[in-house]
Amino acid sequence: MNFEEQIPAFFEYLKGNYNEKTKRALNPISEFSDFLNDRLIEGSLPRDFDDFMVEDFRREAKEHVKCLQEYVKDKDFKWIDCSSPSRWIFNYQDDSETYTASVETSNVPSEVDKILNKNITNIKQEELDVLRDHVEKLKSQSPEIKKVQQKEIADCSYIIANLTFQQSKTVKNANDWCEAGDWYTGIDNEKAYECYKKSSQQYSILLMYTESAQALDKAIDLTDDYKLLLKSNDKIKIDNLKKDLLDCQVQYDRAGLNDLASKKFVHLSNIRMNEKPCYIKPFYYLFKVSSKYGECPSRVLFTAFIILLLSTLLYTIFGIKSGVDPVTDAPILEKGFLTSLYFSLVTFTTLGYGDYAPLGWVRVVATLQAISGLILTSLFMVTLVRKHSR
Repeated sequence: MNFEEQIPAFFEYLKGNYNEKTKRALNPISEFSDFLNDRLIEGSLPRDFDDFMVEDFRREAKEHVKCLQEYVKDKDFKWIDCSSPSRWIFNYQDDSETYTASVETSNVPSEVDKILNKNITNIKQEELDVLRDHVEKLKSQSPEIKKVQQKEIADCSYIIANLTFQQSKTVKNANDWCEAGDWYTGIDNEKAYECYKKSSQQYSILLMYTESAQALDKAIDLTDDYKLLLKSNDKIKIDNLKKDLLDCQVQYDRAGLNDLASKKFVHLSNIRMNEKPCYIKPFYYLFKVSSKYGECPSRVLFTAFIILLLSTLLYTIFGIKSGVDPVTDAPILEKGFLTSLYFSLVTFTTLGYGDYAPLGWVRVVATLQAISGLILTSLFMVTLVRKHSR
């Protein structure tokens, strides 16, 4: 496996993706490993690399940092400063003048760099304090600098949260996990997801259910849209998403935030509906439209109102039987709107006084209205009790 063959493409990638007229710092190890992993996903690497994981690429990137530095020196690149093995600075120049950014980019101190490259189990308390001080220093920089250093802050925050977690399970540690997730969001969503999940578990242990649900909510937001997951048929990711939604709903319920818990239940029910066989989906869809899976009493009332209105209009147009003509023995049709509304209400509630009756195919309408009345009346009571008994 010849990693040196990928070096020219790597620098073409850097020059094409970081062409802003400014100085920008990056970690060559992370950048080179991410580049190789992306090329593997695209199918641009030889088949020898098929079994490589992200960790393998990162290990190889560490071993090839010197090769990268030598390549820059051989090519005499002026647009990049690679004197540090852990922090490179981009320095783009215009034809007329050299542009120097007004912001200040700080190199990672060697001590911090050593800590970041250490096995997490070997980091001592005093080194943890160094990381905390370093993170606070970076966070105090301007927004432009913080954006450039985001990956570094995220890595430091992750180590801080992990080490604090091993020592004690406190609110501070839960906050550390959540903060690490915030920093990773957008640059490493898998790591951000892991941090938010651990933060949620920690908050839950501490009986802080609102914070636990909010952390889970952030983790769910990082997950691919469930429709895309269903199309990809990735059962593991779908099951994880369903578990996260259920856990988030439970945490919101415990916190007394019923509306937010309801939203998570609806989201979870949408996924379950899409997993059902084709012959069952229409019933689930009607359940969703009429009551939002039993979560919305007002929607049940609105559905009942629509059915009553449509039935009343049909009775008004085609008429209902109000009696029999004593001479011709023919049925007497009543087409008044108020009478039709009365008959519609009586039919919907299944009272059936008998003073009016449907004729012909209108009897099908009356039958369906009576059935829908039974179902919607029961559904309204269920949704009402469900909403106010949480």
